[in-house]
Amino acid sequence: VKWLWVPVQLATIALIARPAWQQRLRHMLTSLLEERSSRRAAASVAALIGDSDVRDVLAQAATRFRCIDMGCLSFNDISDNSPNPAVFERTSSCRLGVCDAFVSHAWHDSAPAKWEALQSWRAEFLAQHGREPLVWIDRCCIDQQSVDRDLRCLPVFLSGCRRLLVLCGPTYLSRLWCVVELFTFVHMGGKLGDITFVPVCGEKRDLEKIRASFDEFDAHECACFMPQDKARMLDVIGEAFGTLSRFNSAVREIFDGSLWRADAGGAYGDDDKV
Repeated sequence: VKWLWVPVQLATIALIARPAWQQRLRHMLTSLLEERSSRRAAASVAALIGDSDVRDVLAQAATRFRCIDMGCLSFNDISDNSPNPAVFERTSSCRLGVCDAFVSHAWHDSAPAKWEALQSWRAEFLAQHGREPLVWIDRCCIDQQSVDRDLRCLPVFLSGCRRLLVLCGPTYLSRLWCVVELFTFVHMGGKLGDITFVPVCGEKRDLEKIRASFDEFDAHECACFMPQDKARMLDVIGEAFGTLSRFNSAVREIFDGSLWRADAGGAYGDDDKV
């Protein structure tokens, strides 16, 4: 029986010896290591914010991660943030790394404009991939029966998505949880090519307000429902970047380096620019 395996082993060795296969194997190993590294970095953020163990956060996130087919989303899911356990039932369990996008948004921004921005991104995705995108979005994918447990896993949920989709309106950078999502993206080594900014403009002047919010961004000014949460999260961010001013600069650089800044001018047309 041993001799029967010899031809198979020789064929496998010959295949792996080819330069093209060696390059592919190196790429696969590198991608795997980067994925594990980014996920652990995200878990470290979650553990520091939630005062918990990194391994526990990773284990919980792997079992609690959910996503939703965008074809199952409705306008009410973006406009109404009141608890509704029935919405959670439309989601499905998802393996980390499979979800197409983590949707980051602020509830204080215009709901109709946010829905329009989300549908615009969805249409582009459908045209490119020929299927509905799978997304993580808070209203649907956070279990209302265990909100605290899911929030503790939030940074790992973000690392488990292929792309960060920012529905960016005038109030986006004023909300601390939105800033934490940007921080996690930067901290885990996220690339600009993996982040999409879509402007949420309910009024003509909103585009200039968004630009100003990035140009003048200061994490100290962000709002948070619980003051103790704000202090803890700012401490974590400051520790990771050395100072909060460095983090402020990193957020501005994300905006400055994104394609959105160049494209956003067309949101209302050149005649509407200030």
